[in-house]
Amino acid sequence: MIVSEKKLENARIELEIEVPESQVEEEYRKVFNRIQRSAKVDGFRKGKVPLDIIKKKFKGNADSEVVENVLKASYIDALNEKDLNPVSQPDFDFDTIEASKSFKYKVAFDVSPTVELGQYRNLAAKEIAYKITDDDVDKEIESLRERYATVAKKEKGEKAEKGNYVRAETRRIDNVDDNEKDNIKPQSISVVIGKNKTDYSFDDDIIGMAVDDVKEVIKKYPKDYEVKDLANQKAKYQIRIIEISNLTLPPLDDEFAKDLGDYSSIEDVRKKFRENFENFAKEKSLKKTKEELIDEIVKNSTFDLPESMILREMENITYKFQQSMGIPEDKINELFDKGMLNREEFTGKIREDAIRNIKSTLVLLEIAKAENIKPSEEKYKELVNTYAEKNNKTAEEIEKVFEESGTKQNIETDLVINGASDFVYDNATLKKQKPVSLEELAKL
Repeated sequence: MIVSEKKLENARIELEIEVPESQVEEEYRKVFNRIQRSAKVDGFRKGKVPLDIIKKKFKGNADSEVVENVLKASYIDALNEKDLNPVSQPDFDFDTIEASKSFKYKVAFDVSPTVELGQYRNLAAKEIAYKITDDDVDKEIESLRERYATVAKKEKGEKAEKGNYVRAETRRIDNVDDNEKDNIKPQSISVVIGKNKTDYSFDDDIIGMAVDDVKEVIKKYPKDYEVKDLANQKAKYQIRIIEISNLTLPPLDDEFAKDLGDYSSIEDVRKKFRENFENFAKEKSLKKTKEELIDEIVKNSTFDLPESMILREMENITYKFQQSMGIPEDKINELFDKGMLNREEFTGKIREDAIRNIKSTLVLLEIAKAENIKPSEEKYKELVNTYAEKNNKTAEEIEKVFEESGTKQNIETDLVINGASDFVYDNATLKKQKPVSLEELAKL
């Protein structure tokens, strides 16, 4: 058997294989003999049909079976000869097969990606600083008071006032004829008037309105607004009031603190909330800094990524998106068809995220290999104990489940990746930025 190898782009290999005539003939002989033993032809007993009749009558069947057998055997032999490990299904390309000729074909498949690692030590990065204030804690407690508030609908005709809870419908009516406004699907909003202090909120517009009142307003959005289609734009809305309610907030005392959970006093609540915010901000800042460092390594590295790997990661990201949005697996095409999602933009963004995820993982695994970073047994035990506690099992039971399901290997890989990320961070030069608020940090 003659095998020649050709490297294509995107970690793809093409083999050109020639199976000798003798091997093809031997396979035909085996196939025709097998067919002869079971063939039923009028005028002949089973197993007694002459071979020349079998070859004439069952040639098509034999061709298909011989091709399948020859491809399977020679492909495996070629992989062993070239010491190749495909990561995708093979794509075969051939013409016809004949018993009196050698059989030539091409087969292409993806192999594991290659990485040329760029600089990963002594990188420079900006580290986000943050400041947690009493106001942050007060806002959170106030939100909880609203959640525990007593709600009483106001009488029809009564006006909305600061502190009222209001449900309303809004329609964006830019460039819409007056007779078409009612055909636009409304968006439901719920506000506690006065809570939102941004210039583009509807709070001030709603004050003084009653149930069923309708008003048109124009909003100007800032350049950095999180909804890109609205950033630095003006938009015209129609507002209709659905319901107005008075909110009676619970007293801010120790009894309210106890209603919130395992707290003894309001001061205890404040202390715990501040601690939670500090932990959140620390983790968020650390994550953003690590992402910046890894992006820099990725930028300075070169990759040869197989398309099959990118497509698999795109499927994973899409599945997670559907899970997070509560979209059934077979319904996402309906969102495209109804114009609720732009197929091209969505697919492009998913592909971009998939490539970034793969490259980030690959460089971290390469760093772990270069620095001999191993999974932390201590952190693995911590994870096992956490799962055991959550599922009311013993650590031994959880470890057994992890080992039998293959989960242990995945966890250890994650621990290695995290270890490499920590290594990059610990060996970087970090520059603290001007502190940002908790609200700004949460938006990053």
